[in-house]
Amino acid sequence: MSKNKRIGHPDLGQPKSVMGVFEEWGKSFVLYEFTSENVMWSQNCQIFIVSLGECRSLESTLQCRFICLYKILEKTGNLAIEVVMDEIKLNLKKSVEHMDKQNEDKNTELILKYISGFLNITFVGSRNESSLGNTTSHIILETDKGTLCIRFYPKNHQKLETGNPLFEIKALQFLKKNGFNVPVPLSIEDEYYFENSDQIIFCYFLIPGTPIPLSELSVDLAAKIGTYLNDFLKASVLYFSKECVFINTFRYILEIAEKVENTHSTISSSSTWKIMKSHTEVNISILDGTPKGLVHADCFYENILRDGGGNVIGLIDFGDAYYGHLLHDVAIGAMEASVLQGEVWSLENVSSFLKAVTEFLMSYNISFEQFYETLKVDCFRFALYTFSK
Repeated sequence: MSKNKRIGHPDLGQPKSVMGVFEEWGKSFVLYEFTSENVMWSQNCQIFIVSLGECRSLESTLQCRFICLYKILEKTGNLAIEVVMDEIKLNLKKSVEHMDKQNEDKNTELILKYISGFLNITFVGSRNESSLGNTTSHIILETDKGTLCIRFYPKNHQKLETGNPLFEIKALQFLKKNGFNVPVPLSIEDEYYFENSDQIIFCYFLIPGTPIPLSELSVDLAAKIGTYLNDFLKASVLYFSKECVFINTFRYILEIAEKVENTHSTISSSSTWKIMKSHTEVNISILDGTPKGLVHADCFYENILRDGGGNVIGLIDFGDAYYGHLLHDVAIGAMEASVLQGEVWSLENVSSFLKAVTEFLMSYNISFEQFYETLKVDCFRFALYTFSK
């Protein structure tokens, strides 16, 4: 018998076109919907190969007692399913880890097949691909179980923002556990991310809610944003894990400024630049003693979700999240809740927002000076991010 020749099992004959039972080593294995046209038996009868189109139907056997493992054959592009004792294991990881760096489209399709096989989902309709921030990107796809977002983080980059994907995943899990409406990373092979030589990848279904557009910002909505953020901050101060690395954002901003100066030497001669950088240096310790915790770091109004009644119900895009001084979220939230058309800020909105977060500010004896200096430094921070794009 030649290996991978399209023939039936020597004892059982041709594979059944409906659910049947394959017996080997004294064990029974339930098989699902394959025929002699899409199955090739290996010589030792321990492996059968099924075309990629059969992936989803084979996934249905998960209702039996099997864990499925799929391996893409590098040369044939077919699916090999190993029968090992009483398990059928499903794994595309080998192919994902050794993708063709020169063929991004092929790699993307392989990742999508990997995800769809494990999550047992069907993609329907077109997909939307876009960049996310300075370095990350995502794909949004409609599926039979909801709208799926796949996040891609390059391993080798010059990212200036503070966040990283593994921290983001843990932050989302923490917030969901504490009752917040945030995206939930999906488990694939008992992990919440997977990776290849160039990227770290994870995915989640989009959550209910509509991003707040600039045109809707108002005094009333600024208060609602502040109220939601006040609750968020009270939970965030409880966040800690042994993997947490504290980041003093003032010091971090100065490090970013040096990187920008190294690549844009003329910027350091700007009088505005000198003032902002000097101001950051002078106040580097101003937040000592203020609460630390899970900092979202990008409370941009479009990252805040509302329902049909205008109520703030969720927060998204934790790609810049880190463990640091929580006052930065208050400063950024005040900025984003108060901007009007034409990059003009409303002091009424600022006041409305700050009244809503007063409980948090007073609980930790945070002074207006600390808030104000942090606000100015975060203006410098976002100027650096924008300049570095």
